Amino acid sequence: MGNLRPAPPELTPMRVDALFKALDARERRPVEVTLRLLGLSDADIEDLFTVANQIGRDPLATAGVMVSAGLEALGPRR
Repeated sequence: MGNLRPAPPELTPMRVDALFKALDARERRPVEVTLRLLGLSDADIEDLFTVANQIGRDPLATAGVMVSAGLEALGPRR
């Protein structure tokens, strides 16, 4: 902990929030691309991210469970 230094004065809470938003967007982008390739609309993707965030899971893992549940609801597998 001896390496900790005071934050620069120009690093305001608004700038920290902006930094976190940029990092979130960077991590989110490849997931969005994958979900679009699966045919999900922007609204569906937002809903999926909301559900994943609420349950504390990865959005792709959440999508996988939803696809699996949908396939199971269609009936027995061959």
